[in-house]
Amino acid sequence: MSVLARPKQEQVISLLVECCSIRAIERITGVHRDTVMRLGLRAGRHAYLAMDRVLRDIQAERIECDELWTYVAKKDKRLTVEDKLNDEIGSQFVFIGMDPATKLVPSFEVGKRNIATAHAFM
Repeated sequence: MSVLARPKQEQVISLLVECCSIRAIERITGVHRDTVMRLGLRAGRHAYLAMDRVLRDIQAERIECDELWTYVAKKDKRLTVEDKLNDEIGSQFVFIGMDPATKLVPSFEVGKRNIATAHAFM
């Protein structure tokens, strides 16, 4: 197994941040889509841990909350009975808390639009 060079990793992450699709990144960089996915997951874990460690005692006058809708694997009208039992398939919401002055996002949560996800977010 070969290690992906640091400049290539940075290129892949940069393209992910710019919202390029996994397959487009594969075509542009020559990096296999599975490697792109693993790198994205690893970068996301590091960002999450860094946010959790660094973002403390924020002096924000106001935090605005919003939500984004998306879906995973299938839209709700295509879900089977078994799919409906899996909370990770179908409609998902990204709840975002943002400081409008600095654009800092100190809090976010991804999940179903229910009390448990809203409580975890807040």
